[in-house]
Amino acid sequence: MPSETELAARHGVSRNTVREALALLRREGLVDRVQGVGTFVVRHKTPHQFDQVQSWRGGGVHHEVLAMEPVPAGALVAAALGAEEGDPVLLLERRTMLEATPLALWTTYLPEDVGQRLQEPGVDLSGDFYDMLEGALGTHVAGVQSTTEAVLSDGDVALLLGVPESWPLLLVERTVVDVSGRVVEFGFGRLRGDRVSLKSWRGRRETRSCPVPRAVAG
Repeated sequence: MPSETELAARHGVSRNTVREALALLRREGLVDRVQGVGTFVVRHKTPHQFDQVQSWRGGGVHHEVLAMEPVPAGALVAAALGAEEGDPVLLLERRTMLEATPLALWTTYLPEDVGQRLQEPGVDLSGDFYDMLEGALGTHVAGVQSTTEAVLSDGDVALLLGVPESWPLLLVERTVVDVSGRVVEFGFGRLRGDRVSLKSWRGRRETRSCPVPRAVAG
């Protein structure tokens, strides 16, 4: 939204009146104020069931492929995938969109053999990530180990998500494991905090277990 000074000049009122009006709108949940950034209209958030291993689906949601190329594994990626530092792995970047609005940016790395299967003709890289991965593996995904924390946007991430610098994001570090316990994907997702809510249900007692992730070379 325009600044308090701009709103006061546009409507011929004092800044104090503008400040009181914005405070009222905030109490009603219609705007949000970010210190040092500005005032923003609160939009409807897209819920994502975070305790289910699936991508966003339906409601105008789709996934864009931004990059897919072999790259040498850095130390962090090599350790996660059980490769040697410098070994070739597949870098896959996808952006989750709600119609024309970016929701999330995913940067993931896959072992070389899995990456080769994803690059074969006819593989749909725009659909559900886990369906795509299982099709390439010829086996099932057992589960996902993830860590979520709050971060701020910067640089290309802010540009690709359509937000200002220092915008609140949710950073998800994700490790995908197949039924043998092999790590078949490692990466990061950056989700817009103003457009995404993560929903989950967890029982008090565990009824099923997921294999402990193990990095396997090749």
